Amino acid sequence: MPRISNGLKQAYDLQDLAYNAAMVLKENNVDPTTGRLSMDCKTAVAVQKLIGAWELAQERIRIHRNKPLPGSLRPVSGQRRGRGRGRGKAMPLTLTGQGQASSTPEPGTVPGPPPDQ
Repeated sequence: MPRISNGLKQAYDLQDLAYNAAMVLKENNVDPTTGRLSMDCKTAVAVQKLIGAWELAQERIRIHRNKPLPGSLRPVSGQRRGRGRGRGKAMPLTLTGQGQASSTPEPGTVPGPPPDQ
């Protein structure tokens, strides 16, 4: 069983501390009669700082666990996708100056449907 390093354990402890401190601030600022949360400006700034500390600890945990940021991991170029249901390349037919269908366009010709017979 792998051992958790001290840095990872400290990051988890700091994250738990920030969460618990924010929850204590929440409980202390709930009005007992209405049950609504109301706080002054200093308490709101403290909650904001605790949220930032929690996010920073979460980022350190992600880095320590060697997890990439979402969307930053690129697929390996060696992977092949399955073939689609489309048809192969179609060779366009063009009309030559004499009204004959040709698969290779000649300079100065206009592509169009083959002549009616």
